[in-house]
Amino acid sequence: MTLSEYRKTQSWQGAIAIGPALINLAEALPASEEMGLSFQLRQLMVEVPAAVANDLMRGTEARHKAVLRLVAAIELIDKVYPALDTASVRTSVDQLADRLTGLAFQEELTPGQASAAPAPAPAPMPREEVGEPAGVPVLEGSAPAEPAAPVEPAMPAEAPEQPDASAAEPTHINVQAE
Repeated sequence: MTLSEYRKTQSWQGAIAIGPALINLAEALPASEEMGLSFQLRQLMVEVPAAVANDLMRGTEARHKAVLRLVAAIELIDKVYPALDTASVRTSVDQLADRLTGLAFQEELTPGQASAAPAPAPAPMPREEVGEPAGVPVLEGSAPAEPAAPVEPAMPAEAPEQPDASAAEPTHINVQAE
């Protein structure tokens, strides 16, 4: 998907459309949350659409972490500030989360737009092939963890060869005695 095409997707437009509601909620929080939950909401207002664009363009799944952070922030606001009316924001966030973490995300463009078909997602490897024991539960929709590559100690970079100072031609300075 090209840079200009991702803006036409329902997933991108949904992530952008939730921005004003997040700002309104951030402003409704007490001033003591300026560097806390309010700050998190402002960050997520940009992070979620950026993750959607990244996923659409590169085929990654960065959006999952951003969406989960957004859902958690709304949940915390509900628990810490129950007097705040977050019902409409929560509904919008839940709908967006369902779209971004479900099959609806694969829907490329809004109706009436044309684009090449999306590349199919790679099939997950069987758990035995990635080194996980068969008894380890995996959440539905989550990919098995890749085994970590062994970390080798970093070797210091060799310094480029310097010419030997004693082998360099001497510099003569003429000092005239008075």
